[in-house]
Amino acid sequence: MSAKKRTPASLRMDERLMSKVEHAMEATGLSQAEILRMALAVGLEDMRRINYDLAGAIVNQAKPLQHPHLHEAEDPVEYDVKKPRMDGSS
Repeated sequence: MSAKKRTPASLRMDERLMSKVEHAMEATGLSQAEILRMALAVGLEDMRRINYDLAGAIVNQAKPLQHPHLHEAEDPVEYDVKKPRMDGSS
């Protein structure tokens, strides 16, 4: 049985991402390389599942804007809005 050929890949990470990797390492007891391989495998499978349409997936999962001062009215008021006439008269 032949061993699979492996290709090394360099990956730069900002401090925030590296902190998440370190947290995963501590929580699982896995090495950094194992965490990165696992994260890539899971992420790539998720991307394949959405047919690599990241923007579409984000839009489909977006939730309506929640703001403490914005809410649906209990008794919505219907307004009779007249369209302006093109001749300038009302």
